[in-house]
Amino acid sequence: LTRIKPHSDKSGAAMRALPVGFLNTPETVLEVAAEQARLTHDTPDGVRSAQAVALAAHHFLKGGSLLGLPASLQALLGGGWFNWRGKVGPAGLDSARAALTALVEHRSMAALLKACVNYSGDVDTVAALALGLAGCCPEYERNLPEVLLRDLEDGPYGKGYLQELDLKLRKRFPC
Repeated sequence: LTRIKPHSDKSGAAMRALPVGFLNTPETVLEVAAEQARLTHDTPDGVRSAQAVALAAHHFLKGGSLLGLPASLQALLGGGWFNWRGKVGPAGLDSARAALTALVEHRSMAALLKACVNYSGDVDTVAALALGLAGCCPEYERNLPEVLLRDLEDGPYGKGYLQELDLKLRKRFPC
């Protein structure tokens, strides 16, 4: 693969990392998340943010609890993932930390979305990460307003494409 000139530490690598959580072992998740991050975000923080998101997805997809997530990430990546406060900047590490903080502080998707927006700043990234992870966690109440789902854009890479991709991932990597 040809590498693209790395960005400083934007959130793209973390936003691509969630599907890596479908892989079988935490070690494989760490390795593949790092490699996919290095393609465009080859910085220590870019790699760590992608690994954190992928490991959180893996934790839930393999049956881990929401309460157990902080200890799981602490054991594999160290601390500092669950204490975000304030406006979110463009750095991927900020987005991952904000998303993980909001994720463990709420239990419904509606409350989670509101918390992500309330941070201010790069909240679309934070919400995408947090809601993607909440979708992997069976403990989360799926209570987003119907209008958000009904009116979701459905072009070539819209709602239908995403639903099909989800089905393919779950079929290829059963949990």
